[in-house]
Formats: sequence, C-alpha cells, structure tokens
Amino acid sequence: MRGESGISKLIATCLLSLSAGAAIVYVCTTEPGPPPRSQLARASGRVEWFERSRHDLHFGLSGSPRRFSYPAWGGGWDAVHAALSREGANVEVGFDASDSSAPPWPWRHYIAVRELSADGRPVRTYEQIVAGRQRDLSVGVYLGFAFLAGGAICAAQAGRRILRRRRYGGGLPPPWLQR
Repeated sequence: MRGESGISKLIATCLLSLSAGAAIVYVCTTEPGPPPRSQLARASGRVEWFERSRHDLHFGLSGSPRRFSYPAWGGGWDAVHAALSREGANVEVGFDASDSSAPPWPWRHYIAVRELSADGRPVRTYEQIVAGRQRDLSVGVYLGFAFLAGGAICAAQAGRRILRRRRYGGGLPPPWLQR
C-alpha cells in the first residue's frame, strides 16, 4: 500500500533521533570531569616531537615515556601551538595519571593535558582548560536535546499519519487533505 514505507521511514528516523539524543545527553551529563588540580601528576622536559591532528596537538617530552595530547576544547590553540613548537622551551604539563580513556592500540594512547606552562609561564591554566571542557559539554547537551525534539516531532508526524490512515479506512485521504 502506498504510504507504508513513508511511515516506516518516519518511525525509523524517530527512533534513531531519540536514541542519539538520549545517548548524547547521557554522555555529556555523566562525564566525571578532571580530578582536582592538587591531584594532577606532573611531567616536564623539552618537546621531543610534536604533531598537529585535526582535534588535538600531540607531543612528547624528553625524560617522559608518556605521549601527551592537548585537546582543542581546551581553548588557546594558537598559544599552545606556539609554546610547543618553540625550540628549546622547557614545558611542564599537569595530567591525570589515572586516565583510563586509552584506545586498544598502545601506540595511539595519549594522555590529555589539564595544565600547560612553558619556561615557567602558564600557557593554559587548569581553570581555563576545565572551563573549555564544560563549554563543550553544555553544547553537547543542547545538541542532544535538539535530537530529542526532532525525534518527538517525527513521532508526532508518524502518529498523525497512522491516525489519518485509520480514519480513511486504510486508504489515502482526499488529495486536498494530503500534505
């Protein structure tokens, strides 16, 4: 029957949107956040290597086996890039030593930087980086609610079409009522 696939697609879109919205809101509202500043581990040294990816600045420090990552949501991207690419700069980072967000590949494990200073001067403070993360999470919550609203609208449209189909005996309504 004509119109069946339209309703099925609408219901599938509704379920997908509601699921995505619920997942986004859940992730953004339940993230534990960074540990207090006093519990951050420290590492310092000269920048041995540095690479820029799409969303992060990855680097390694002399004397530390860890691979660090400065996330884009931390803000101050240009200042951090300049500090890391400056030759001979002594960089100190604060990071969460219990960070368990490692991917399954050990060569891709980067530890997120929560504080960064170069040559004794702060480049990005703990407060600035945490505020950037909170800003990102609040945008995610709004995005999740937008998906939930879209899913609710799709559900209302699907319900309206189902009721209309029942009202007209399984057939289509007159052409002047179709939208």
